[in-house]
Amino acid sequence: LDVPIVPEKVATNISFMKQQSNGNFRNHAGGRLFDKDYLGMRGIVEFTPNDAFDLTVIWDNYKDRSGGAPLNPASPPGSLFAAFGFVDDGGSLFSVDQEMSERNHMDYADLIFDMNYDLGPVTFTSITGWRSAKEDIWTDFDAEPLVLFETKRPQDAGQFSQELRAAGDLIEDALNLTVGWYYYDAHYTLNGSTAMDACVFLPGCPSGAPGVAAFTTVGQA
Repeated sequence: LDVPIVPEKVATNISFMKQQSNGNFRNHAGGRLFDKDYLGMRGIVEFTPNDAFDLTVIWDNYKDRSGGAPLNPASPPGSLFAAFGFVDDGGSLFSVDQEMSERNHMDYADLIFDMNYDLGPVTFTSITGWRSAKEDIWTDFDAEPLVLFETKRPQDAGQFSQELRAAGDLIEDALNLTVGWYYYDAHYTLNGSTAMDACVFLPGCPSGAPGVAAFTTVGQA
């Protein structure tokens, strides 16, 4: 949607997308999986007060609360996991039986300022950028109604950058000079976890007994 606020001076553009749907996988443990639920938006504002100066501001925002893609057992007869009953039964690709309700959640936003000032022999440019992304992904890799191999992977990342630039002709149509400065800062954090129930492989060990091993993966940059 284009909206001219001040003709030839200030203009905006707004766009968005939205999708919602029920999961197309049926879970024998209950409910449906792989549902879709996300919303994305973008706004752009352009300022052109005169022929020498222009400013463009861009804002993006995206929110996803969809379910993750479920898996089917793929252990062929005679394999290690098949010996414990985890075998591909040749069932429907859209019918599963798993304990975890998988998720694929994400929050994303960015903001950009792009300015240009033309003084004739020299043009000054400033580009400022900010970005934030948060992700939370749960996966039931064993594809069984047991805590055999399940992971959770929340991540958080962000960055900021600033560019300043000056460009002009030293010799018209023959020699051009560009000088500038650039700054960049980013962070990343991962707090992953893996759950495995050892009782699955121990005869006589009741379900839910103290046998769940949890492994945590932490990363930071």
